[in-house]
Amino acid sequence: MVSFPNKRVYGLIGAPRSGKDTVARYLQESRNFASVAFADKIKEEFGITNEDFEAAKITGEIGRLRKELWDFSARKKKDDPEYFIRLVMEEAAETKRSIVVTDIRTEDEFNALFKYLPADIVKRVYIVGESAATWEPYPNNKFDYKIKDSKISRDFYCIQKNSKQKIRCIVNNRDGLYKFYSYLSNFFFKEDIMDLVGPSSDTSDDYDKQIYYNEMWRKIISSYISQFDIIERM
Repeated sequence: MVSFPNKRVYGLIGAPRSGKDTVARYLQESRNFASVAFADKIKEEFGITNEDFEAAKITGEIGRLRKELWDFSARKKKDDPEYFIRLVMEEAAETKRSIVVTDIRTEDEFNALFKYLPADIVKRVYIVGESAATWEPYPNNKFDYKIKDSKISRDFYCIQKNSKQKIRCIVNNRDGLYKFYSYLSNFFFKEDIMDLVGPSSDTSDDYDKQIYYNEMWRKIISSYISQFDIIERM
C-alpha cells in the first residue's frame, strides 16, 4: 500500500448547505481523515455535546442555547481572540491521522492553518460549492462581497487563490449525492496523486529528467490505483 509522505490538514469554506459536511464525510470514509470543527470546540468547552445541541432544536430550547454559546464564546475571546482557534489547531497538530476542519468562517481561522501547524503538514483550503449563490454583499455595501455565513471577504479569497496558499474549488452543482460523491472521488484522487508525486519537474529542459519524472509518475499512479477497484483505461 502506498503511504502519503506527509500528514494533511484540509480546511473547508462554504455557504450553508453547500456540501461541507458531505466533503468531510467523504474524506472520513474514503481517506480515513478525522474531523474537527470550531463550533464543536466551543460546545465542548461549554460542556455540551452535539447530541445535546440537536436535542435542543426538538425541545424548543435552541434559541436560548445559541445565545448562551455566543455569550460564552465572546467572553473567552475577549481576553484571547484566538482561544478557540488555538484549541482546534492543537488538536489538528496532535492527531496522528490527517484531519479536515469543516467550518472555516473567518480570515483568522484560515490563516491559523498556516500560522500554527508544523511545516511538514500539507495544508490546503477548499471552498465548497463556488457559484454566484456563494457570495453575499456586506450590510449597507452592495459593492463589497463576502462568503455567505462567514467573514471572509471576496478580496481576501482572491488574494489567497492567487498566492502560494491557494484555495482550491470543489464544485457542487447539486446533481444529487451520488453524482457529488463520484465527483469527489475523481477530485481527491487527483489530489492524492499530486501528494505522492510531488512538485512537477516534467517541464525541465533536461530530457533525461523528463523521462525519469514520467516513469516515476506512471509507477506511483499504478501502485496507488492497485489499492482500489479501478480499471485503467488507455
